[in-house]
Amino acid sequence: MKLVMTLLVRDEVDIVRENLEFHLARGVDHVIAIDNGSTDGTTEILEEYARAGALTLLHEPSRDYLQAHWVNRMAFMARDAMGADWIINNDADEFWRPPSPPGRPGDLKAVLAGRRGSALSCLRHNMMAPYRELDSKLWHEALVWRAARKLKLPRLRDPLKDPLRHPYFLYDLPPKVIVRARDLVEVDKGCHAAAFDPPAEPEPCDVEIYHFPIRSRTKFEASVRHIAAAVARDGSLPPETSWKYRRWGAMIAKDGHAHRAFAETLPSATRTLAYRLCGYLERDDTLQDELEALRT
Repeated sequence: MKLVMTLLVRDEVDIVRENLEFHLARGVDHVIAIDNGSTDGTTEILEEYARAGALTLLHEPSRDYLQAHWVNRMAFMARDAMGADWIINNDADEFWRPPSPPGRPGDLKAVLAGRRGSALSCLRHNMMAPYRELDSKLWHEALVWRAARKLKLPRLRDPLKDPLRHPYFLYDLPPKVIVRARDLVEVDKGCHAAAFDPPAEPEPCDVEIYHFPIRSRTKFEASVRHIAAAVARDGSLPPETSWKYRRWGAMIAKDGHAHRAFAETLPSATRTLAYRLCGYLERDDTLQDELEALRT
């Protein structure tokens, strides 16, 4: 069995090395990465893994919103040029964790072995912290809280303006899929689903995705400005595409800073305590412990 991971990155120097080490230690045979014009040192890290033979590096500096096109390009390269049996289409802020025996990393291939379906659905945990903690702590030290209850994101009449009752990342986000390469036709935007021939529905599996989307105030603002501008340039995109980035981008444009938008993503310290006491948040150090083991 050959397992290939694809990775689309831009300015992820704070997390990309940990992401690569984590997945290569858990059964990924090779990584295909597209660097979307990074300027913060991400490119140099990817080049290091490329020299070691663990990664194939592609460069796509365009500022247009071409995520779906690039992800599918890498997926078909994984299948047609590298002979992948299974493909994980990943982002730098996501860690696909298989069940792990005590004291040892889990094996993604052990989860895939014997599977007959074409897609495996993996639940995501958004890792959170009081947002001000990210001004003074490293992301892997601060982000140790996740939702203990599933909260459905409400339907907003005006997604750009209607208030959210809870911080955005407390809401349950859709799962993502590991895909079998053989029958793949297309990976959906965001990698939440995929099309196959013959058609296939995703099956549940034991891989859990630990998601670290908000790691610093400055990185959040830069990412929002970039994505909001790219979406705005493409008049063919429907209004719901990347609506949260449109929303936060509009906030930043109006306010001249990212304080209000940043505070909408994660809870304050007071609300974090309230959510804990009400059973909405629980502590989960699993990923932090496993990342620390990689460093030692």
